[in-house]
Amino acid sequence: MRIIPTAATAIAALVLTTLAAEAQPTLTASTTAVTPGAAVTLTVTGIPGQQFAVLGSSVGAGLAYGGVNLAVGSDMVILALGSIGGTGSVAVTFTPPFAGSTLDRYYVQAATSPSAAFIPIAVSASVVLRNNDVVGGAIGTPGPAGPAGPAGPVGPAGPAGTAGPAGPAGPSGPAGAIGPVGAPGATGPIGPAGPAGPAGATGPAGPQGAQGPQGVAGPVGPTGATGATGPQGSQGPAGPSGAAVTVYMARGGPANIAVTGVANAVQMVAKSVPTSGTYLARVDAELDTTNALYFNYSCKLQSLSFPAIIGTPYTDLPGTTRRVSWRLGREMSGPGGPVSISMQGSLSAGTLGATVRMICWGDWDGTSPPIVDYGAGLTIATLTVVPVGAVQ
Repeated sequence: MRIIPTAATAIAALVLTTLAAEAQPTLTASTTAVTPGAAVTLTVTGIPGQQFAVLGSSVGAGLAYGGVNLAVGSDMVILALGSIGGTGSVAVTFTPPFAGSTLDRYYVQAATSPSAAFIPIAVSASVVLRNNDVVGGAIGTPGPAGPAGPAGPVGPAGPAGTAGPAGPAGPSGPAGAIGPVGAPGATGPIGPAGPAGPAGATGPAGPQGAQGPQGVAGPVGPTGATGATGPQGSQGPAGPSGAAVTVYMARGGPANIAVTGVANAVQMVAKSVPTSGTYLARVDAELDTTNALYFNYSCKLQSLSFPAIIGTPYTDLPGTTRRVSWRLGREMSGPGGPVSISMQGSLSAGTLGATVRMICWGDWDGTSPPIVDYGAGLTIATLTVVPVGAVQ
């Protein structure tokens, strides 16, 4: 009876040894005697789909990872990294760092793992690449592999592993036979009354009753006497006259309009008001197109409220731009004549008042007119600024 556990232990140890051997990768080199500057092909063989890394070092020991001692030193570098394909092997080309060096050997080792973090890790035996210039050909061609040594004794069984998780519950068994009917229990107490049911539908309205007789009209009361008219009151004193409205006015002209573009516009007439408030500004002007050729006039109102920083630009009063073509004022083929324009707009003056002005400029009629004459320009302009309560 004692032979059976011993045999089972030996079989388990043999299986574990076989699995460990299968999990350990192998690393082979196309040559181990390398001329400086020449490349070597390293072949890693392992489990398909696992991660692999090829390690290199000038020292053959001194470094460990994941509890496994590696055959490389602290100057270890990763020469190649990737995953093993379906064939179970992968080839890597590598040039040992022998060129210009007295290094006589270089250690390489393969590591594999099912995890990209290489925990757990399995490593191959170390492969030593020798510098052919330093060794001087002292190393011959590797001899044939010797016969396999005898299998070592089976090691003792490892400690029992931790218990696995509980398996899923089995299916329920068939229902048992129905037992005999028990004796009737005692009558329980009466439950509370249920909620009242919904109200029933309203019945149809009954027939309208007969109209009763009209009552007797009461007597009309007597009309009251008309009261006497009261005396007329005396007329009150006349109220004070309203304050006179101050109208601010300025005139300008005549003036030539010999500039092109609104950026070069010229001030023709301006007027300042001293106090804050809302004002209505109006200009009545006359432009003379006499002798003007392919040159159009434009004018508009602007205002600037104070206080203001020096250099603050004027603001256009909306809807006050007027344009006059050089063709206006002509009768048939005449030289042109005066054309009246007017414009008005509202503005708000600051605590130190404001200034209102009219500016004018010209533009060519077309991009390349055959000839340009500015004409007479502005004949006269009258600017009126009136304070108002509001503009609606």
